[in-house]
Amino acid sequence: MASKPDAKKHSRSFQDIVFGFGPEPGTPLGPIPQKAEAPSDGQEEVVEECTVTHRYVDNDGAKIHFVECGKRGAHLVLLIHGFPEFWYSWLYQFKPLSDAGYHVVAVDCRGYGWSAKPAAVREYSMSKVTSDLLRVVDTVAPGRRCTIVGHDWGGRVLWGFLTLHAQRVLQAVVLNAPHPVTMAKALMSNPRQLQKSWYIGFFQMARLAEHHLSKQRFAAIRSMFKGVRKYPEEVVQRHVDAMAIPGALTGALNYYRAAFGQGLWPAPPVVRVPVKVIWGEQDFSMEKDIATPPAELVPNAQVTFVKKASHWVMWDDPETVSSEMVAFIKEGLRKVAEKEDQAPSFSKL
Repeated sequence: MASKPDAKKHSRSFQDIVFGFGPEPGTPLGPIPQKAEAPSDGQEEVVEECTVTHRYVDNDGAKIHFVECGKRGAHLVLLIHGFPEFWYSWLYQFKPLSDAGYHVVAVDCRGYGWSAKPAAVREYSMSKVTSDLLRVVDTVAPGRRCTIVGHDWGGRVLWGFLTLHAQRVLQAVVLNAPHPVTMAKALMSNPRQLQKSWYIGFFQMARLAEHHLSKQRFAAIRSMFKGVRKYPEEVVQRHVDAMAIPGALTGALNYYRAAFGQGLWPAPPVVRVPVKVIWGEQDFSMEKDIATPPAELVPNAQVTFVKKASHWVMWDDPETVSSEMVAFIKEGLRKVAEKEDQAPSFSKL
């Protein structure tokens, strides 16, 4: 059991002030991060009244962890978390999606949770990260297309998956993650977005960034989980504990270093599949005007704004997010079935 916060107070550092990380000065320190034990393959866990099963697959020597629930063999919904998260960030979506009849899989991206955590930045290229997801898809839904869902950096991974493995995707749902081209333009032309994104440069500083984010019991990580409502302490603490796993913090930061420092995440080409964007309007890290993907690159996109939601839209308004996801997936599958019914068959010829 996690220890209780003590009376020791936070102080505000230079990085806190410049980059916006860290709690308000004078607030108590959070609990000491707990050393979690890796779940075994096949181990079950109840999350928000939904039983998930822990699984592992090997991808060219990298162990990738994921959880699954719902009906095996049904349409696959692949959930991809962002920073600083892990598979558990989808806790409020497991039951609605599985109750809707889908096979739900939430992965720990490499560098996070119980997945492999290579130290080299080059191991976090778009090709390597998306190959992990392809390995999971091939394992649980061989030869079939899926719906992919990504939040934050999971959204960037989603765009990468659509670049390299579009043939395995039926449709996509993006939560508070801009299209890479839109984000790049915003960083060059939108002063407000540039100000909000200064942390990307700070994250390039190996060891310094890790030190700052882990000091005072990972206080900066804890402070990121602030939205329009107060999140359960157990949910926040599990995320802090996951980032405290040896190698996880560097693994998570290596995504930023691979994409912005070494250019290992090129912009995706035209995306033809239907894309649903769900965007919390009160996002502390991204401007609302970068939510809509460029029409010339994502011609089949629709955007839903959630007014009373922050960057953590799936926690602030889980009912709206889950219902929007289920409706979008259902409509996409309906259209596919309709096309298949209209297609000529040998029996009709």
